Amino acid sequence: MEPIEKPLRIDTVWSSQAGRGAGEQYLQLPVRHHGDTAYAADYQGYVKAFAVDSGKAHWERQTGLQLATGAVYHNGRLYFGTRQGEVVALSAEDGRELWRSQLSSEVIARPAVAGETLVARTNDGKLFALEAAGGERRWVYDRSVPALTLRGNSAPIIVNDLVIAGFDNGRLTALVLNNGSVFWETAISHPAGKTELERMIDIDADPVVVDETVYAVTYQGRLAAVDIRSGRILWARDISSYTGMVADDYRVYLSDSEGQVLALNRRNGATLWRQDKLLRRSLTRPQLDGPYLVVADYDGYLHWLLRESGRL
Repeated sequence: MEPIEKPLRIDTVWSSQAGRGAGEQYLQLPVRHHGDTAYAADYQGYVKAFAVDSGKAHWERQTGLQLATGAVYHNGRLYFGTRQGEVVALSAEDGRELWRSQLSSEVIARPAVAGETLVARTNDGKLFALEAAGGERRWVYDRSVPALTLRGNSAPIIVNDLVIAGFDNGRLTALVLNNGSVFWETAISHPAGKTELERMIDIDADPVVVDETVYAVTYQGRLAAVDIRSGRILWARDISSYTGMVADDYRVYLSDSEGQVLALNRRNGATLWRQDKLLRRSLTRPQLDGPYLVVADYDGYLHWLLRESGRL
């Protein structure tokens, strides 16, 4: 990489071991926090709760589960998906298991929880709504999966009374939370090309909602802004991404499948800047950090970029 002009000083405050990570399982196991406590997990079932400011462990537990998602916190519970197709709830206080519910296939996208309802996406294209308190099933939505897809799923999101989910066929769907009926469905991208590889248009990046707009992006397809009330596409750009986006009041930021970081005008999709000095580094979804944007790469490096200009 080129030398960085006016480098930003980054200090390590503390470090702590939290299991074995994802290994080579191609899983997303992000650390999540609630208040001053964070929760980390590894693919072998180890879960740790620790203080955000010091890294001091509050509790540690070996669950014996093959975890496939990071923790989701809600009302004193931690929810996980597993390689065995389960959703499991643990107590956030001490890590003891509260319930588990068997679904149809592995759950590699983190569940979404709102009120008393949990929604989980399975790898075979289904959405399950469960009782958040006990895991009882409320409804199931089934979407067929193409013959060839990427290893990954976008996580469903719950906005007011809607569940919004992206699928491997490039379609974004809004379902009514109470009963699972389809409210609207929109094709973000359409398959093109002669081979199955060329026709892959998975929505693996989590949709992002700002105000009344949903932003969704496909692999080998498009990024689109969609009206949350009607499913109408407001604007679309030819962009390929499978890692994800983040947005502020003015811009949508994303890492594309080539390793570029882009900032787009949230209102019309125009490119505001493009950072191409991190090509082919398998970048993660960007995160906001004050005036900066932070991405990680396959080799363990963190990169800070200015949100205004994209400068490293």
